Amino acid sequence: LSNKYENSYFIGIENKPLYPQEIKPNNLEFIEADITDGLPFHDNEFDFTHAENMGLVLTPDQWDFVLSELIRVTKPGGYIEISDRRNGHVGDGPIFRKISDASKYIHCFQS
Repeated sequence: LSNKYENSYFIGIENKPLYPQEIKPNNLEFIEADITDGLPFHDNEFDFTHAENMGLVLTPDQWDFVLSELIRVTKPGGYIEISDRRNGHVGDGPIFRKISDASKYIHCFQS
């Protein structure tokens, strides 16, 4: 996605350093962070936030905090998309699907 949308900046977060080492466009950054400890970003920093496959990672008690963090870092009028898979492949959310369909890379980052 970062190759397709060169005027956008992408940040992928993961709680373990499992980042691609060979290819990394200049507008893509990976950082190590645990969303359950709070996101290391300013309030209202992002136009679009996407969280994926967190259903099996987070406990029901953690969801309130995680959602509040996504709301905190997303600009007013921005979009938050939560995508998960239960009982097989359900698919990505509608905004992420449109972005992905425009690119040959389906999942370039994980939030």
